[in-house]
Amino acid sequence: MTYPTDFNPISVATADLNADNKLDIIVANTGANNVGVLLNIGNGTFIPQVTYSTGSFPSFATGADVNGDGKSDIIVANTGANNVGVLRNTGNGTFAAQVIYPTGMVNPILLLQIQVQTMSVFFVTLAMVHLLLK
Repeated sequence: MTYPTDFNPISVATADLNADNKLDIIVANTGANNVGVLLNIGNGTFIPQVTYSTGSFPSFATGADVNGDGKSDIIVANTGANNVGVLRNTGNGTFAAQVIYPTGMVNPILLLQIQVQTMSVFFVTLAMVHLLLK
């Protein structure tokens, strides 16, 4: 089975976005400047994508609980806007408008999840990893 997305989907990630213990799909739609969410119905199928606006040229998206509320949020690398956006989970499988975090002159192209002592989750752009490892 195939599911339509917006223009130029470039990355796909999975996370439980509506706390039903089923993996849902997050798609970074680069050509449409949005991320799509396809919620898992539970029988091997997904509802049609719901989209959320991002910055310019979202190149990668993932899901993780960034604010410690037990709900998976969406984190997106907006390559064309030189920022990382966080879309906070409202608790019912929908998301608030993205909050933007600038990355400076560096284009974020990939996000890495680093968990320290299972207490904190950090998101680092690939271009910034070199600076952190020095």
